[in-house]
Amino acid sequence: MWRAIEVHPAVDKIGRVQPSRTDVHLARLLRLIGVCLVAALPAILLPYTVMNALHRDALHLGELPDVVILQYLSRTASLLYAMHGAILVFVSFDVRRYRPLIVVLGYLNGFYGLVAFTVDLVFGMPLWWAAWEGPLIILAAVLTIRLAKRDAADSSELAQVS
Repeated sequence: MWRAIEVHPAVDKIGRVQPSRTDVHLARLLRLIGVCLVAALPAILLPYTVMNALHRDALHLGELPDVVILQYLSRTASLLYAMHGAILVFVSFDVRRYRPLIVVLGYLNGFYGLVAFTVDLVFGMPLWWAAWEGPLIILAAVLTIRLAKRDAADSSELAQVS
């Protein structure tokens, strides 16, 4: 009388699509990157004296010039980092829906990592800084793109089989 209902492995008993392991890893990666970037938000409010102390004493980069353009750029850059992080966290909650955007953001982040690395070297940032900043951003971008594209390929194969 009752027949067993065959359920696709990616769909639960009430019809909700379950995320793949790749989607879960992608979401976690996006959240990790996003939270790290959102952490730049408090820097908007840092007084010049604190920024100068960090620049001079913690980073050993000498005195930080107290000029308007530097105040403007440091605060707006912090805000842009935080906004980008918030976008990554937001899209991480629906990676299937935002996959094309995630891939684009991955490529943009990879390009940014290359530019950051080049700028670090050209303008004489400490080697430890250049070795961390650009390559780490590039690595995160490559992982993001690979995870997003891998699951997209897996999803299209599943659709063809069904």
